[in-house]
Amino acid sequence: SSDPAHVRFVILNSTKTFYVGDQLQVMLQMKDFEGHPKQYGGDYLQGRVHTPALKAGSAGTVIDNQNGFYYLNFNLSWPGKVEVSVSLVHPSEGIQALERLRNERPDRVYFKSTFKYRGISETTVCNLYLPQTKPLCNFTDPRTGEPWFCYKPKKLLCSARINHAKGGYQKGLLIGEEKRYFQSEVNIKRPILPSSSSYITVEPSPRAATALGECVRGTPMASPSGFYYKDQWM
Repeated sequence: SSDPAHVRFVILNSTKTFYVGDQLQVMLQMKDFEGHPKQYGGDYLQGRVHTPALKAGSAGTVIDNQNGFYYLNFNLSWPGKVEVSVSLVHPSEGIQALERLRNERPDRVYFKSTFKYRGISETTVCNLYLPQTKPLCNFTDPRTGEPWFCYKPKKLLCSARINHAKGGYQKGLLIGEEKRYFQSEVNIKRPILPSSSSYITVEPSPRAATALGECVRGTPMASPSGFYYKDQWM
């Protein structure tokens, strides 16, 4: 499976002069725990550019070539010294395990609701789908059709529900080698280091800034849709 400790990312064209408004591209090749290049994709990567002194940051867009190579694109939106950070959130094998659990055990994360009326209080389990082993309360959203159900309390009506909270996680659902793909200090949310420097310097744009067009319904949303600068969303 994917081992971020064996991987290094490269800033492409790192010697060129970057200006505000340019795009920065980073490349990496995923490797396994033996240091062998992987021949398939599916890893969940995250990247960002940031300047802590300016409280500025922006997310990157990940392109999976499905052959072990990944490209991350970043918009350069402010001048100064900018750092690139890349991390592996989940290896592709962990993603496959999560997909299996989503399909086979949609109840792995369970929720609870409390029902209360005239001094009587009961708490039952709730979820998107529940085995109909007991009567259910149907709280499906009439506008969106999003399903939501709770087991009906023994003594109270469904309308007596007063709150909603996460109950917890079903444990012991991983099988075989799946546990290896969820090691917090090994392959979950682990940083990927740069091959050399992780910094670039961005110069102010030599071109006059162009005015933003009017927001029109149906216009595709840019990715990312904005960035933080001086702790403000721009």
